[in-house]
Amino acid sequence: MKQLRFTLGFIAGALVFGSVGVAAASSSKTIEVLFNVKDVKINNVSKMPEQQPFIYEGTTYVPLRYIAENLGSDVGWDEVNQTVTINGKQRTCNNETSDTATLIGNWGLSLEIDADKKGWDERIENSFRIDAVSGNTLKLSRGDLFNSRVFYDEKGFPKNHSASPYNWESKAFEIQPDNTANIIIITEMYPDKEIPAHLEIRNNQIRITTDENENFFYFNRSPAFTKTE
Repeated sequence: MKQLRFTLGFIAGALVFGSVGVAAASSSKTIEVLFNVKDVKINNVSKMPEQQPFIYEGTTYVPLRYIAENLGSDVGWDEVNQTVTINGKQRTCNNETSDTATLIGNWGLSLEIDADKKGWDERIENSFRIDAVSGNTLKLSRGDLFNSRVFYDEKGFPKNHSASPYNWESKAFEIQPDNTANIIIITEMYPDKEIPAHLEIRNNQIRITTDENENFFYFNRSPAFTKTE
């Protein structure tokens, strides 16, 4: 256990800014502090700052900038008003906020494949809903894919029609700071099969792709989902 003496005004500046580049206050006094803090954990991860924390009169002091920035905030010093400022950072990506509350709701897309009535025409409608599970955890539910195909004869008249409805959903997931997420899709047709996919949010649209099956639900070949409410 180390016990050292410091000028109070000098050490206060270091506490705020995480450095010793602040002059001592004009009114100062010498204090005795104890350096017996062995570790600092932020979100259960050991992150001991270079400026070692200390204990003074039963209170533990840790550099403010170090803690705030590790919690995702900006720290500043208003020289005119002699005020410390702490502001949370907004996570942005391509002018998109990763605020999960804005994602809650219904999403959908439609895709038409036109064969000029020389063989077949196809229409795909795919939709889902995003719901909050807890905190920043989300889930895709009510996934509904309807695939309609019309076959034509050599004169361009319809001769056959098929329609295939599919229901699907995802397991719970969290959106990452870059507005992406790795998700697991489960279909009603194959309830025991987990299909890994990648979700990306750009320009108020959601694109879902999967490496396992290039044509799975036409995700990779269709336009991005847009909000429908």
